[in-house]
Amino acid sequence: MPRAVENLVSELGWSRRRLERWFDQQVGLPPKTLARVLRLQRALRLAESDISWAEVAATAGYHDQPHFDHVFKAMVGCSPSQFRLARRRGGHPRALDRIPHQVTSVEISGIDAFLQAAPAIGRQAAG
Repeated sequence: MPRAVENLVSELGWSRRRLERWFDQQVGLPPKTLARVLRLQRALRLAESDISWAEVAATAGYHDQPHFDHVFKAMVGCSPSQFRLARRRGGHPRALDRIPHQVTSVEISGIDAFLQAAPAIGRQAAG
């Protein structure tokens, strides 16, 4: 179980399965998938400052750049370099953020407020 999920399970006093069901009902994604999306969102925000992809990968918490490249391509549908090039060429600046049938950075907006409320929600549901 990923460390963040372990911490949340411990803090809420729930089983892992109960947490996964709750996330599925409330967010529509399991906790691990949500974590991947949030990390990608962070990487995309960092990339807007035009730093190197290696620095983006390290700062966003990826093990290494090849791991980041693999995850990025799986979630966005193109390599990080292709993504940056497409953004620079014009058109809608966020055109690549919505890819049919893919979980991408814009599908979970406002998630920070949700995550801050999660412990309180968990205590209410448990009590």
